[in-house]
Amino acid sequence: MREFAADPTLKPHMKDIAPLVPRIIKALTKVSSDRKLNLVKIGLTDEKTILTEVAKFLKDRFNAEITIYGESDTQCFDPKHRAAMAMPYQSAIYIE
Repeated sequence: MREFAADPTLKPHMKDIAPLVPRIIKALTKVSSDRKLNLVKIGLTDEKTILTEVAKFLKDRFNAEITIYGESDTQCFDPKHRAAMAMPYQSAIYIE
């Protein structure tokens, strides 16, 4: 947490980071070492782009309206506040 607080770009977001760090550590303990190595090899992934590309398939497959929001989108329909539960490589999904 000290390292995050030392970063001037992250310091204003410490209230958001504090509860996320234990969740990420807990999630990482459940991930196999092979999976962790693969995630490091892959690097940063734009999950919104990937989901946007498969949205047509999901729409056809489930005969449903699919809307994809990114974390920076200010206007999003999320009545169950699923976005707060999202983590890297674990997108939040709300189904109505």
